This record gives sequence, structure tokens and C-alpha cells, in this order.
Amino acid sequence: MRDKSWVGSFVAVLVTLSGCGGSAPEPDAASSTPADAFVTPGTDAYRDPSLDAYVDPGSVRRFGDVVSGEYHLGPVEWSGSFWNACGPYDPAIETLEGSLLAGLSNELASDGGECDACIEITTDRGHTAIARVVTYGVTSAPGNLDLSSALYDMLTEGEYPRTMHWQRITCPTTEPLYVQYQTGANEWWTSLWIRNPRVPVDRVEVQSTNHASFTAMTRGADGTFTDGAGFGTGAFTLRVVGIDGSTYEEHFDGFTPGALVRASGNLP
Repeated sequence: MRDKSWVGSFVAVLVTLSGCGGSAPEPDAASSTPADAFVTPGTDAYRDPSLDAYVDPGSVRRFGDVVSGEYHLGPVEWSGSFWNACGPYDPAIETLEGSLLAGLSNELASDGGECDACIEITTDRGHTAIARVVTYGVTSAPGNLDLSSALYDMLTEGEYPRTMHWQRITCPTTEPLYVQYQTGANEWWTSLWIRNPRVPVDRVEVQSTNHASFTAMTRGADGTFTDGAGFGTGAFTLRVVGIDGSTYEEHFDGFTPGALVRASGNLP
């Protein structure tokens, strides 16, 4: 959603559109995407990229308000001449989470609270997909989305405006969550990301040498959770709390700065 000179959509009206781009002419209204590229409920919208298998749409839970806006073409990709606000991502997470990626507006995501959440997008033409939020930036309206090229191509019919609505949901994954430690993490200052959570994360708490009882970590604008006093040495337990109040706890013997650690489970 961001690069060195602008943040906004590659595709935008000739007014200032933002988010991930500058201004560019609208596509030819006659252009179209093959029908078999469309995503509809019960098919690729609910594909688990880690298993290359489908997840029952009935198992998906939805959270919070339905948000309306328009969708635009990135830049929202794993790599390029821009940076993702929720990154950096370990290459293993990029592979795990696939190519259906989205960026939200600053108004909704600048506190880092939407990083790594999944959202369900439904266009006014009736096409649906699930995307992983990996960045945010300036948009022309709070509800607008910037999408990766793979996701944009799935949804567009060449229409304009590209109106849609979206909502936070459980991610269609059977993989566990992952803990990605910042490279500068240490026993006196410990910072990490929670990657691949099935439910959007509300908070992370730690019990460790330095914390006799569970203590909330501080969320950063990049989606990190940081213990300014550090975990101390030795074993610790992390408690991940979803926005629905669900919890997942796991005990660790220690950590290595910069490491990506696969947990044993995920939020329900």
C-alpha cells in the first residue's frame, strides 16, 4: 500500500485517490475478466492456501460491522517498490497465506489492530473472496480497499465504480498461528508478531520470569506486540486473545531474536 513516493491504488479516478497510489485513467468499461476467474461463496473464496483445500463456508464466523466502499488495484503485494505496514513478513508466512491480500484505510487500521486479520469481500456484482490484511494507507474513503493483483483480477468485471462491502471474519485456515520475533528482541525488550491467527487478535499477554501474572503487551502501529521490560530469561507463556474473547495459550522454553516459531494450535 505504500512506496517511496505515494501510497494508494494503481487504479483510481482522476481525483486524488490515495491509499496506495497516485492517479491513473480508469480501465476501459468494456474490458472483462473470464467468468471462471470470479470467486463465489463455497468455492475459491474459502480456500485454505496452506492445504490447497476448501473450508466449509458455514464454519466461518463474522465480526463487527459490515463496511461499504470501493476496491482498487494495489500496490498490495508481498514484495515490490513499497513496504507493507504490517511487515516485514517471513517468507514462510508469505507462502502460507497466499496471494489474496488487502490494505485498509488509515482511519481503520493505523493503530496496527487490523494486521493479519481476514476480511470477506463481496462486490456489488456478487463476487466474493477472503483476503488477508497486510498493510494500510491513505484512501479516498475510510471503507475503501486496495487489493493485490491476484485478488483484484478475481473480483473485477471491469466495472466502475468498483463498489463492494466487507467484514472481518475467521480465516479459512487449519494451520496453527506463528510467532515471529523482531530481530532486535532480547530479554530486556521483547517484541513479536502473531502471524496466521484464525481470529483477528485483540491483545497478547505474557507470563514470564519478569511477569508473575499475565501482563498485556503493547500493540504497535506495525501490528507488533512488545514487552518494554522484556520477558527475562527462560521459559514463558503467551496468551493470545481474539476480538471475540476466545483465547489460545502456549508455553515456550525461550526464544531466538528474528525466529519464526510454529505454535501447536490456533484461536478457535
